[in-house]
Amino acid sequence: MFSGEGPPGYKIVHVHLFIRHGDRSPMYTLPNHKAPSLSCSLRNRDEAIEFISTMDAVRTSLPKKRPKSYLNRHNFYPDTKVCNGAMLTDLGALQHLSLGRHLHKKYIVKLRLLQTNNTKEQLYVRSTDYSRTFQSALALVHGLQPGFDLSELNLDIVQSTHMCSHTSSDLPCKCQTTRDLLIAIKKEERRRQANDSAIMTIKAEVGQVLAVPPSSLPWVSAILEVAMTHICHDLPLPCVNINGSSSCISWQTVGKMWSHHDKEGLLSTSNYAAHRRDRLLMHPLLYEVANRLLHVTRNEERTRVVLYSGHDLTLTPLLKVLGLFDGRWPPYASRLALETWRNHDNEHFIRVVYNGEDVTSSLRLCDHDELVDGLCPLDKFIYFVRYKDIQFFGKSSYAEACGEK
Repeated sequence: MFSGEGPPGYKIVHVHLFIRHGDRSPMYTLPNHKAPSLSCSLRNRDEAIEFISTMDAVRTSLPKKRPKSYLNRHNFYPDTKVCNGAMLTDLGALQHLSLGRHLHKKYIVKLRLLQTNNTKEQLYVRSTDYSRTFQSALALVHGLQPGFDLSELNLDIVQSTHMCSHTSSDLPCKCQTTRDLLIAIKKEERRRQANDSAIMTIKAEVGQVLAVPPSSLPWVSAILEVAMTHICHDLPLPCVNINGSSSCISWQTVGKMWSHHDKEGLLSTSNYAAHRRDRLLMHPLLYEVANRLLHVTRNEERTRVVLYSGHDLTLTPLLKVLGLFDGRWPPYASRLALETWRNHDNEHFIRVVYNGEDVTSSLRLCDHDELVDGLCPLDKFIYFVRYKDIQFFGKSSYAEACGEK
């Protein structure tokens, strides 16, 4: 089964969507390498004409209708000829516009999850304070519910890449223990990688191409990101021309970088300190979700779709906590859907779909023999978040686990 297709006798009643922003320009640069000029102008795309027209109309009316809205925070869509660093590209906006249209067919047309005349109450969006996540969210929402007046959108902006909102969870968003654990994790990582032959080989090969010492290069993931920008935009791999001689990073080197990155990802799943940190980081968000779903079971919840627009730093720890991470970097425009279903006996269940694949049977919180018609009883999720997490921390509360008295 795929997102939006449930077993007979069940009705979908709520969806939480967690997304990574779409394709962006690189954050990092390499010495002696000129970054490619990428388009951050959605106006060049015929597929986005209707979206741009709608957004421009909303932008014109917004200052008078909602002058204090978070919608005034960033541009609604990529609208510069050439991208600066870490900006959503036109391709990235189209990814989420297309994803929204796909989800519209599943959740709206087929399952009637949102009502056109009540979307304002039934849809809630939270984004981190970056233009790339903000714009990704608006593109997806427009594709999901194209007739909805986005000037009425219920939107919050948060500073936390882990989507923590003290207002929504009543839990602290700053946790000293996570900072302490990160220091220990990074220290161990540096020790482990200091004499890693794979890293040394990769940096030697890239350094030779760029005519720079390996020590001047950033970490492997940063080099890989630059290379993947070229690949995703159908450009030649990074090359330099020195004294009339051209040399390029090879596909073999790119393969080595991916192998290293995947290996590091898998190692992180077996690191106790990293797992503890991930559980602490994601607990406020999952606690908020659990509380919201309790309201759903009591018919006390107005929202039917909640969208969290974040980063790989949002999805990766979430996948890890749920037991779904396979070590691979979540691609741009990845999405995790936590669907809530109700049967004829008014019992509630969840299904988790990651990038279109039903992964419910792999959930850490629900054994395979506990599944009902392929769904996990909602009680299992509630118990995992509200009780098992606290037991795992070995403290009486989340605040105490974070070092607060």
